[in-house]
Amino acid sequence: MDLHYDVPLSLFACLLIALLIVVAEWGRRVGQRSAPGYGEGARDFVKLITGVVLSLLTLLLSFSLSAAIGRYDARRMALVAEANALRSAYLQGSLLPVPRAGEATRLLRSYVDVRDELYAAGSNESALNEAVARADDIHLKLWRLQGEQARAWPDALATRQFGEALTALMESNASRLSQLQHRLPTPLFLLLVLVSVFAAYLTGFGRGLGRSQHSRAQMLLLALITVIVGAILDSDRPRDGLITVPDDAMRSVEYLMDRVGS
Repeated sequence: MDLHYDVPLSLFACLLIALLIVVAEWGRRVGQRSAPGYGEGARDFVKLITGVVLSLLTLLLSFSLSAAIGRYDARRMALVAEANALRSAYLQGSLLPVPRAGEATRLLRSYVDVRDELYAAGSNESALNEAVARADDIHLKLWRLQGEQARAWPDALATRQFGEALTALMESNASRLSQLQHRLPTPLFLLLVLVSVFAAYLTGFGRGLGRSQHSRAQMLLLALITVIVGAILDSDRPRDGLITVPDDAMRSVEYLMDRVGS
């Protein structure tokens, strides 16, 4: 389990910035005590190491943020694909003979409600599993309905098209659920935190060696690191984060259902 996703984002940000500030201050005090024994060559070496670590941290943050943006786009495309599949299934289902058309459209309307429940579940695993189970149950009922239609009208165009639409809907649903689980790997997250802490210590140590008073610049750097790491984690919380995938495509399907059903 990814424990860093179970912690509220605001709490995580506070803990991370507090850790970085404490480590930076510790490094500054160690640097002040060590300053008399450091010559120019040693100080230049500390500056070199600090620059290398900051460059490594920049690379890690850039890579992680780019990957997070890619996962966000993949979730957005998966939602659009599911909405398109649902629209097609609803329209094809409405063309089935009575009474199967009414049953198909009723089940597909219920499917939209289940999707809303899934997103409303947030990080509540029990509510999420219940919503997924309900969606699977609707899929099963729709497939049974398609089986009845295929036995009654095996050569009908509506039968084949409705079956294809159902298959696309199930595949898009599986793809969307899979995308929800794609997150920043725990080892990479731990590496980000470790390098961030090391960078905070080295910048504090460098301040102590030079007896620099530029604490605002260092605080700005630590805050920027915290914001970027927090944004990466938040983008991987599509159900309860601040950065969420717009649900406009599914809302347009609901509007279509209301117009067709009215």
